[in-house]
Amino acid sequence: MGHPQQNSYQVEAITVQVLDEVHLEKQTLGNHQLKREVLQLFLVQIEMLMERIEQVTTDETRLAAAHTIKGSARNIGAWAVAEQAAFLEKADKNNLSSVTNDLRCATNVVCRQIREMLVD
Repeated sequence: MGHPQQNSYQVEAITVQVLDEVHLEKQTLGNHQLKREVLQLFLVQIEMLMERIEQVTTDETRLAAAHTIKGSARNIGAWAVAEQAAFLEKADKNNLSSVTNDLRCATNVVCRQIREMLVD
């Protein structure tokens, strides 16, 4: 078992891609500065939206925040975050806590990777 690639993390001998860098490059037209700005905006937005979801009092607020996260994650190639946000959009009241926790975990992994990318 080798070391994980730059934008991957190792889970029980399975390498999982955190960010689709090819997609991100296409979205930012290969412009490095634009890519950095988009990723910085994602970090700010994701924290604001996750706080909104975790403190939500209405289904409408939760759905709107989850939908926005799904779109933002798709834009940067964070497919796992987009998938978890889609699950949250469809979640019933019995599993909201669990699905929200899964989304938080996925966003934490992606945000950690983005911060590492921005340091380089």
